[in-house]
Amino acid sequence: MGPPVRVSLDATAIPARPAGGGRYVVELARALGTRPDVDVTVLARRGDGGRWRALPGDSVVEQAPASRPARLAWEQVVLPRQLGRLPVDLHHAPHYTMPRRARLPTVVTIHDLTFFDHPEWHERVKAPPRQRPRVRERGHGGASRHPPGTGRAGARDPPRRRPRSLPADGRRR
Repeated sequence: MGPPVRVSLDATAIPARPAGGGRYVVELARALGTRPDVDVTVLARRGDGGRWRALPGDSVVEQAPASRPARLAWEQVVLPRQLGRLPVDLHHAPHYTMPRRARLPTVVTIHDLTFFDHPEWHERVKAPPRQRPRVRERGHGGASRHPPGTGRAGARDPPRRRPRSLPADGRRR
């Protein structure tokens, strides 16, 4: 077995009493922390590191501001530089948004596509229009055959189920 994959996990949006996507992030951090082939660094809000340090194997960086608008700005301005200083190979943003200027591979998890299809159903403060996720295909220097995260099933899904920022055929223009 080679060296472990070093992953940063953004837990800055997880409330004190997590549900839904927040519960997913807690359980993901717990599961990854037990794997010998993964080193996890959890990114937390200031004052929120204790619960993440209680999980097995995870290191914690507690620097994000607590308020949502400040945290979204921090994610775009400070986090890309911070990721460059951390010993990580990959950044996982499990709550819809990601730092656009990160200089390492970044994965964003979108738990609910109504965020794209019906943004009016979501609180504006959670993601102001400028911060709403833009799904982009990156890597390999060319277009992917399917939109990110959809695989072959995405090619069969009706276009209304795809994020609005991708063309219906899933190809870059």
